[in-house]
Amino acid sequence: MLQLDNVTKSFRGPNGKVTALKGVTLSLSTAELLTINGPSGCGKSTLLLTAAGMLRPDEGDVRFSGKDRPYDLPPDQRS
Repeated sequence: MLQLDNVTKSFRGPNGKVTALKGVTLSLSTAELLTINGPSGCGKSTLLLTAAGMLRPDEGDVRFSGKDRPYDLPPDQRS
């Protein structure tokens, strides 16, 4: 199961702060499928990288398969 609770992620851009995700909450059960679409630069890759534990959110929590904060685990333990 994947759960994101009020996840926010921002980056520093050439013209200041860019918020890629703001207050994202979602929950996916095992074998559930979700598609994500949108224009370039809307935060699709940031959402996927954050959900996979490869990016630490600025705010909010990520849980994957019962593990809190997968981004705190070493890379070989994130699956």
